[in-house]
Amino acid sequence: MKAYLQSGGSLPSKTLKRELYDVLDRLISSGYIGHLEHSPDHLVTIRMSPSRPTMYSWHCLLGGVLSLAGELLPEVHHLKTGWPTVDELHHRRLLHQAEHLLQLGANLTESCHRVAASTPTGLPFGQFKLVVNETMISKGNSSSSSAEKAGELPTHKPKLTIFGNGGYWLSSQLAETYFLLFRLTGQRRYQDYAWQLAQAINRHAKVTSGPGLKGGGFAEVAKVDRLPVERFLDRQPAEFLSATLKYLYLTFTPAHFISLKQWVLNAQGHPLPICGRNWAYPGGVCGGGGGGSGAKHEEIAIV
Repeated sequence: MKAYLQSGGSLPSKTLKRELYDVLDRLISSGYIGHLEHSPDHLVTIRMSPSRPTMYSWHCLLGGVLSLAGELLPEVHHLKTGWPTVDELHHRRLLHQAEHLLQLGANLTESCHRVAASTPTGLPFGQFKLVVNETMISKGNSSSSSAEKAGELPTHKPKLTIFGNGGYWLSSQLAETYFLLFRLTGQRRYQDYAWQLAQAINRHAKVTSGPGLKGGGFAEVAKVDRLPVERFLDRQPAEFLSATLKYLYLTFTPAHFISLKQWVLNAQGHPLPICGRNWAYPGGVCGGGGGGSGAKHEEIAIV
């Protein structure tokens, strides 16, 4: 998808349909990506297999991928295929599919946020599982047994339980998803989520003393469900500086400073110009459409 975006649409759209949308459609229809059963908030989970509902922290990147795929879908089908018109039924189906992908991405992001917020450190588990159980409650404050004696019918209230283990590796997946969701929806809650994550990293992943440390640094957290943190791993991956902190920062920059129409970020968070929409990558170079170097230099925002 990022390669297609950087090409400015010059890559064949049928390739993107086959390698992205067809794959997503199979994953969704087979239940590998889907809503959590009995969840009142329509939370979304990912299954490695039908019998293995465990998720890993890197799955949280799919929140942004699904949402971006939904945002891009109308363009792929309408603007880049050369169809002059689309019949109304097909048009409605495409719009419904785009909305469904956007909503799945938002709900999956909410699931990942709930996981991070559930830990004492505010950092996400390395692997986790979400389960919804229905608890029996009665009207008022009386117990279920007394309510039954009084002839009242108890009701069932879903309760989310999160099981998790492992640590936080200073990875960028959740930060990137917050950034993408905020840029695509404009909803302030994703800034709130990003700020909570940034604060959690600064409080619990920062190492201020140790051999060779002068100004301090950050290290991977071995267990996110322990306070104070019991053990750090002696690593600060390059991705933490190039992507994690960058996405957290960009989530709070003004919209004109971040142009997803002119730049695309690669897996390590490095900005790459989009062909035909960025002065640094004229359309004639990649065979892209119009636009060339039309964007003014001072209007280019770094993503």
